[in-house]
Amino acid sequence: MSNIEPEEARALREAAGGEPTRTAPAQVESRDFSVPRRLSARQLKRLGKLATTALQEIGNGIAPLLRSFHKLSMAAVSEVNTTTLVDELEPPFVVLCFECEGQPGWLVWEPTAALVAIEAILSSAPEEATEARLLSSSECRVLERLLTHVAEPIARALGFELSKSYVAQEPEALASLDDAGPDADPQRLLIHLAFDGPGEPSDLRLYLPGVAPEHDEAGRRRGDALPAHLEPVPLKVAAHLASIDVPLTDLLELEVGDVIPLGVRTGTPVDIYIEDRACAKGRMGSHLGRLAVQIEKLSPSSDELDQPAP
Repeated sequence: MSNIEPEEARALREAAGGEPTRTAPAQVESRDFSVPRRLSARQLKRLGKLATTALQEIGNGIAPLLRSFHKLSMAAVSEVNTTTLVDELEPPFVVLCFECEGQPGWLVWEPTAALVAIEAILSSAPEEATEARLLSSSECRVLERLLTHVAEPIARALGFELSKSYVAQEPEALASLDDAGPDADPQRLLIHLAFDGPGEPSDLRLYLPGVAPEHDEAGRRRGDALPAHLEPVPLKVAAHLASIDVPLTDLLELEVGDVIPLGVRTGTPVDIYIEDRACAKGRMGSHLGRLAVQIEKLSPSSDELDQPAP
C-alpha cells in the first residue's frame, strides 16, 4: 500500500507527462502596462453603442456621393496610445486630419479603397485601384467631403464637434502629437469600422481625442495622472498560489527531484497582493507558455481572501 496521496500521485504523473491536465487553460489577454488604460470595459461598451447610432446617418450621407448605398458596420471600439501612429503609416496614406477638444484626431482609410471611392464619385463606372498614389487637390477635396460624412456623425453621437479637417497623404502634412505641444495626450478612442464600399471591403479607423474616463463607484476617476515623481516608482505585484504544511523530518530528507504538490491547477482562484497588501482576486492561467493571472475582482474585502500575504 502506497503512502502517496492521490493529489501527489496525480502531480507526479503530470510532471512525467503520463496524465495531461483535464482543465482547459484559462486564456489571459496580453496587456502592456507601460501604456495606461483609462477607460473601463463598461464605458467602452457604452461608447460603442453611442457610435453605432450614427451609422444610419453616415450611410444616408455617403450614399448620394457614392451613387449607391454601402453597408458600414462597427467592428470594434478600444482605447489606444497613438505615440507611434504617424511612424507606422506608409505614404502615400489617406488620413482625414481634424481637431477635437483642442487636440488632433485622425480618420485613417486604406489608400486603394479611397481611390476606388473617388472613381465612384467622379464617374459612374469606378475602376479597381491596383496601388496607392498621391491624389490631386480636387480629389482630396472630394475625399475630405466623404470622410467628413463618416467622422462628424460619430463625434456628435459622443458629444464632440470636429473642426479644421483636411486630407493628408504624406508625413509632412499630417497633424501629429508634436504639433500639439509637449503636453499633448496620446490616448485616443479608436472606432474601427468595416466598410463594404465600392470595390473590396475595407477598414476605417477613427482616432478620437478628448474622451474622459467615467467616475467609478468610489467617485474617483480611473486613469488620473500621477505626480511626475511617482510615475517611475515600481511596486511588487505577487500572486499567492498556495501553501502546505510539511513535517520537519520530511523537509530534512528533501532531495533533488522531489515533488511538492501545491494543489493549484490552471483556473484555480488566487489572491493578488501589491506590496503585501491584498488588492484583488484572480484566476490562474497561461500566456505564451508562461503562468499568468487573470484579474476577476479588484479590492475584495478582507474576509474574501483565503491566504495571508506570502
